[in-house]
Amino acid sequence: MFKSDKKNNSDSLDELKKRLYTRGDLSKRSLRKGHLSPHEDAAPSSWNDSKEELNTLVSDAKVKMGFFKKIFLGSAIFFVLATLYAVYQFFGGGNIVSSRNINLSVIGPAFVSGGEELELQIVVENNNTVPLEFAELLTEYPKGAAGSGASSTPDMVRVRKTLEKISAGGKEQELVKMVLYGEEGKEQNVKFVLEYRVKGSNAIFRKETDYPVRISSAPVNLSLEAPAEINSGQEVTLKIKASSNSSKDVPKVLLEVNYPPGFLFKSADPKPAYGNNVWRLGDFKSGSSRSVRITGTISGEEGEERALRVLLGGASSDDDKSIGVVYNSIFRVISVHRPFLDAKVYLNSDPSNTVAVSGGREVRGEIIWKNNLPTRITDAKIRLKFGGNAFSSASVSSQDGFYNSVENSIIWDRNSVEDFQTVEPGSTGRLPFLFTPASLSSSGGVLNSPQVNMSVTVEGNVRSSDGNEGTVSITTEKTVKISTDLQLLSRSMHYSGPFNNTGPIPPIAETETTYTVFLTVTNSSNDVSGATVTMALPPYVNWAGETYPDKEDVSYNEGSRIVIWRLNTVYAGSGYGSVAREAAFKIKFLPSLSHVGSSVSLTGDIGISGTDVFSGAAINFSKNGLTTSLNGESGFREENGVVVSPN
Repeated sequence: MFKSDKKNNSDSLDELKKRLYTRGDLSKRSLRKGHLSPHEDAAPSSWNDSKEELNTLVSDAKVKMGFFKKIFLGSAIFFVLATLYAVYQFFGGGNIVSSRNINLSVIGPAFVSGGEELELQIVVENNNTVPLEFAELLTEYPKGAAGSGASSTPDMVRVRKTLEKISAGGKEQELVKMVLYGEEGKEQNVKFVLEYRVKGSNAIFRKETDYPVRISSAPVNLSLEAPAEINSGQEVTLKIKASSNSSKDVPKVLLEVNYPPGFLFKSADPKPAYGNNVWRLGDFKSGSSRSVRITGTISGEEGEERALRVLLGGASSDDDKSIGVVYNSIFRVISVHRPFLDAKVYLNSDPSNTVAVSGGREVRGEIIWKNNLPTRITDAKIRLKFGGNAFSSASVSSQDGFYNSVENSIIWDRNSVEDFQTVEPGSTGRLPFLFTPASLSSSGGVLNSPQVNMSVTVEGNVRSSDGNEGTVSITTEKTVKISTDLQLLSRSMHYSGPFNNTGPIPPIAETETTYTVFLTVTNSSNDVSGATVTMALPPYVNWAGETYPDKEDVSYNEGSRIVIWRLNTVYAGSGYGSVAREAAFKIKFLPSLSHVGSSVSLTGDIGISGTDVFSGAAINFSKNGLTTSLNGESGFREENGVVVSPN
C-alpha cells in the first residue's frame, strides 16, 4: 500500500511538470473558477512576431497623424483667409471707413516773416463710401499767436474748427490764419488733425499731417554796440536797440541780457524790471523801437574771452518774468586784457571783490599797483571812492593820499606819490589806508543789509604804438559787507526766573541746590541761519529736565553732557525793534567738600554759532561759563556764591 501511494505521487508530479513546461495556447487550458481571465494579446513568441506588431502600430499612428494634420492645415488656411478678408473690408472694401481714403492737404507759403499773418488753405477729401460725421479740424502751432478762438497751453496754441458731416466722396476747405514768431531762419511746425466719427460708432478716429514753415525774418530787429576787447576792470557801456520789423503789433516783449563771468553791473537806463538783466519793453507797434543802455565793468585774466548774449522775445505764459518764445538774439565775445595799470584792493589782507567785516571795527586797506605795459605811464592817478549805508566819513585816513571828505574819496597823484610822475614798465607800489564802518545800531534803529561800496579809478597818459599819447582810465569795484551784530547774554539765577529753585544759598557741600540758566540772544542787521547755543555741564551738575519756553528747542545729551539750544533762524532786529530770543533750563548742583571756599562753575564755556545770510560770514564765538556767583540776581552778594562747609 505504501509503495502504491508513492508511485501515484510520483506520477502526479510528472504530470504537473509536463503541464507547466508544455508550450501551447494558455487560453485553451482549463482554469479554475475564480482565476483571472486570460489576456487576449499573448506575448510574442519570437522577434519576428514583435517586429510585425511594431510595424502595425506605426502604420496605425501614421494614419491618425495624417488625419489631424489635415484638420490643422485646414483651420490655419481658414484663419488666414478670414484675416485677409477683414483687412480688405477695413481698408478698402465694403462700407468700412479707412483713414487711407482721407486726404488732408495744406496749401500755403513755405516762408513767412515773424509777426506777420500766415494764411493756410486746408483741404479735406473723403474718398470713403460712407460719410464722416461730427468732423472737427484741430490746428496746433507754437505759442505767441494772435487771434480769436485760441486757447493757450504752456507750449502750443490750439484752435478747433467744426466741419460737421463730410459726405462720401465729398470735399471740405477751410482757411486758417495765424501769426508765427521766432528767430530768423528758424522752422516752426504747424500740425493739423482731423477728428471724426462714423455712423453706428462712438469711437473717435484721427487723421493728421504736419506743415513746416520757416521764419524768413524776425518780427523785431535787435542790435548791440559793445567793444570787441577791453582791459580787465575797465568800465564798459552796452547799447541795445530793438525795433519792430512787422506790420502787426508784437505783444509783451521782454529783453534779457546774460552777462559774462566777471561782469559787474553798475547801472542801466531804463532800470531793469526784474533783477539787473530783464526789461519789459511792452507791446511793439509797427515802426516802434526801444533802447537800453547798460554800464558795468568786466574783469578777467590776460587773453580770456567773455561771452555776452542778448535775447528778445515774448513773455512766457507760465512766468511773465522769462521769455517763452525767442524772436531774436545776439551773441558777442569780448576779449579781456590785463589793465594797463593794475590796482588791486586788499582789505584785511583779503583781495576778494566782496569782503565781510564786523561793524564798528577798523579795517586795514591797501592798494597794490603795477604797470603792466611795456611802455612808461605818465601822470598816473588813483582815486578810491567810498559809499554805502555803513560808510562813516569821519573814520577814513591815508598815509600818502589826500582824503576829500566832500567827495568821500582818497586821491593819490603825482603830488603825493613821486613815482606817479613817470611809472616805468613793471614798476609797482603800495598805498595803505584805514577806515571804520559805522556802528550797526544807534538811537535811530539798526542798519539793514549794511555795506560799504568802494570804487577804484586808475588814470594815466599812455603812448600808443603810432606815437600818439592819450589818457586811459579803468574802474574796478569792491564791496564790503558788514556782518550782523549777534549777541549772547547768559545769567545764572536762583531766586528769580521761570522755575522754583530749592536748596541753600550759599551752597553747602554735599547738599543739593538748584539753579536756573537763562539765555538771551539779540541780532541787529542781518538774518542769521542755523543758529545754535551749546555748553557742557560739569560732572557735579545734573540736568533737572525743565525748560522754558515750550516753543524753544532746548535739549540735553546724557552721554556727552551737552546742552543745545537750536534757534535755527534769528531774524534781523531781534532784541532791537522786535522781541529778543530767550530760553532757560534748570540744573541741580551737588557740591563736594573740595568746593568749599570757592565759587564753582555751573557750566562750561557757552558758544554760539550761525551764518550771516547777507554777508555770508560764519559767526562763531563763545563766552565764559556761569558760576554759583549769581550774576542774574539783583543785589546778590559775592560771598553768597561761595560753597560753605556742612558744619
